[in-house]
Amino acid sequence: MDALGHMTGHEEGPEKPAATWLDYVSLARPDHWVKHVLILPGIVLASMFRPESATEHGADILIGLLSAAAIASANVAKRTPAPPP
Repeated sequence: MDALGHMTGHEEGPEKPAATWLDYVSLARPDHWVKHVLILPGIVLASMFRPESATEHGADILIGLLSAAAIASANVAKRTPAPPP
């Protein structure tokens, strides 16, 4: 507080509990990852045209799905307004 009793913003408030890994996972909003099931028909269609590519690129497909989920989570987190202090 300053001399007039106004808050200056430098005071220590109540101590916040430490974040857990579940808090960080909830920020990623895994409940929205269900929408990525729409990517699977494209993968199935591509494997019908080139069957050898599906077996050769299984790890690439998994990395692609994880990347899509991570990108969607980043976009959601960017648009989510921060809570007031």
